[in-house]
Amino acid sequence: MIARWSASIFLTLLLAGNVASQTTPAPAPATAPTEPPDLIQKRQQFMTRALTGSQLLSEQFAKALAALAREAGVAGDYELALKAQQRRETLAALYSSALEGSAISNVIILRAAEARVGGSVSHDRAKDVLVGWKAVGNVASWGVSRIAAGSYDVVITYGVADVGDPPSRPNPYLAAPDLTTGGDFEFYEDSSLSGAAANRRTGTVSSTGGWGEFSTVTLPAIQLTRTNATFALKITKAKGEGGVMHLKEIRLTPAKPVTAEAAAPALDENGQPLPQVDELTKLKQDHLERLRQKLMPISVDYTGKLSSLATTLARNAEAVEDLQNEVKRVERLGDNPRSLLQLRDRNRPVATAALADGMHEMRDAIYVAAPENTGDRFMVACNGETFPVRLMWVSCPLPGPVTPGASGQDPAKYFGLNDEDITAIGIMARDFTAEYLKEKPLRLVTRGLKDPDGALLVSVQTEALGDFAGALVDNGLAMVHQPVARARAAKLHEDAALTVLREREAAAKSRHIPPGAWSRASDATPATPGT
Repeated sequence: MIARWSASIFLTLLLAGNVASQTTPAPAPATAPTEPPDLIQKRQQFMTRALTGSQLLSEQFAKALAALAREAGVAGDYELALKAQQRRETLAALYSSALEGSAISNVIILRAAEARVGGSVSHDRAKDVLVGWKAVGNVASWGVSRIAAGSYDVVITYGVADVGDPPSRPNPYLAAPDLTTGGDFEFYEDSSLSGAAANRRTGTVSSTGGWGEFSTVTLPAIQLTRTNATFALKITKAKGEGGVMHLKEIRLTPAKPVTAEAAAPALDENGQPLPQVDELTKLKQDHLERLRQKLMPISVDYTGKLSSLATTLARNAEAVEDLQNEVKRVERLGDNPRSLLQLRDRNRPVATAALADGMHEMRDAIYVAAPENTGDRFMVACNGETFPVRLMWVSCPLPGPVTPGASGQDPAKYFGLNDEDITAIGIMARDFTAEYLKEKPLRLVTRGLKDPDGALLVSVQTEALGDFAGALVDNGLAMVHQPVARARAAKLHEDAALTVLREREAAAKSRHIPPGAWSRASDATPATPGT
């Protein structure tokens, strides 16, 4: 079945997905994966190579579309201008959802961690917000390069508590401070060059329900004409001494163009519209051909690996069926050619660590190779610092002498294996973590707590795998922790996460050929809650 899969058919469907004019559908609810881990791995590797390899060409296509839209508008061909702009917006939406990038859509994100601050403003690394906006003149600025000229809406994301925090050491000789929050600010292009003075916008912020309860305010669009600029936000009025706001981020989003009503199409002698082959069609055809040349070797390599995988798993009827279903799914995508995004959504497992009350996130962390790394404890670099983290809710056997896991669970008893096998599983877990997390942007979700060894307790989220702890469980490389006594909000979140992880563990164990430790276990009986 695999051998008959035509690489050209799949590639045609894939390429059509890059320029489909439909909007991207909402992904179906994710379920615990039951496919062979090797298939999930190879599919993810293929998608990463395909998206990365085609992004540069699609960026060039997007720029050509933008130029075509401008030229058509100047020439009065508003129908062609509108089509080109719609095609560009579709392409931008496709890649922003697939790669979390903004190179095509030209969205400029001014992040808290990248700001240069003045006055009492500082960056709270745990919450990734700018805090300390106390008085008039407090300011933060950002330098930006490679800006595409155009009109941009300004969207401020902020949080304001009802009442400010009281001073830690009140002065008994002074009147109680006014803890009123909120105030006025000004956002502007910090430059003395022509046109910058027109890019000054003012706004007001008031209570959103809490410093961590974020809302947005959209300011009138600004007009950018230079490729490099410095933007700043400054407090112009504080309502009291409780603090003006916590600033999460500022987004400059290309404003939607206001187009004139499309001119009526030319008609033939029978009153029917004349067929046209416009510049948009020519651009599309050229883009498709260049993509075929770029992605053909990637597609052929992927199908070859699937063929080898089918041969390797020939005795595993369940795995072979999964591979056959993969072929059928791709063949059925002819009527709905957004194939790449659909494959990506199928490869994304359920997340077990949505941002909950009391939890904060750290973005763009990077896995750092280190001799002491294990499957569940490793070094990361984030915001200019390198520090150890440990996964919440799961523990992996150590790649050395057998000892209880981070939760105190005995891996030999948990998996029903001897010490030699447990050490082998620990090595597999360590290598699995290193291979899957290296060179990927990671999102760390944490309550700010640390384990006894000083490692920050986190849930690691990736674009392709979702919750990484779940990926370890899917592959039989980690033990699921037992619940512990916590505050109600934290306990509800932990119970939900542990429930999902146990379901994924049960799915892994029930496979025809169980993965990881379960493939070696003779009589594994993990402890149940309360034991």
